Amino acid sequence: MNSSANVVQVPEYVTVFIVFFIIALVVICAVLQKKKQKKEVEAEARAKELAQLQFNQSLEQHIENFTQNGLPQIKVDRLQLTKGEVCHFYSEATHCKIKNRVVGYEGGYRGRSIRIVKGWSIRTGSTAKQAVRANVEFTTEGHLYITNKRIIFIAPANSKTVNINSIISLNNYNQYAVILDNKEENMFAVPDQALLLGILRVLLNQL
Repeated sequence: MNSSANVVQVPEYVTVFIVFFIIALVVICAVLQKKKQKKEVEAEARAKELAQLQFNQSLEQHIENFTQNGLPQIKVDRLQLTKGEVCHFYSEATHCKIKNRVVGYEGGYRGRSIRIVKGWSIRTGSTAKQAVRANVEFTTEGHLYITNKRIIFIAPANSKTVNINSIISLNNYNQYAVILDNKEENMFAVPDQALLLGILRVLLNQL
């Protein structure tokens, strides 16, 4: 006994409607995703702006307090101070140095030999790979001291000493205090950046 399956034909307008519905759904999802990303970027910018405002307020409070009441004095046993030198700050810290380094290579063509006839060939030229450079952070964990004469960073490797009277500028960048002297730029991260920079600015004002 032969049997035949019933074939249901979908009207053309229904197919067109489904296609347009899917396209509209994809577009709506893309628009919503873009709006979400925009809101996330705006929220991140507002958070950074608020954090910077709070940092500036804390910094000004420290400077005003130290100017009126004097800098804190810390007794340290592991640091050998010179005559008349007083320690005002101590903290565990991270030293950061940004260096431009080659991080990879791109492009380049080795060339090849193409045979034309027996005994004759053409060799195409080769091109060298291009180095890709980027700024790379090199960090070192250690201990940071600030005295009325020096910034002293003690670590198993890459210890640093910066004379206070050689400092040219002070800034904060992300989580780092950026200290530029007449030799190089040093970046330090400590739990209380405002306290660190407040002490340094008062010391510079006293020079």
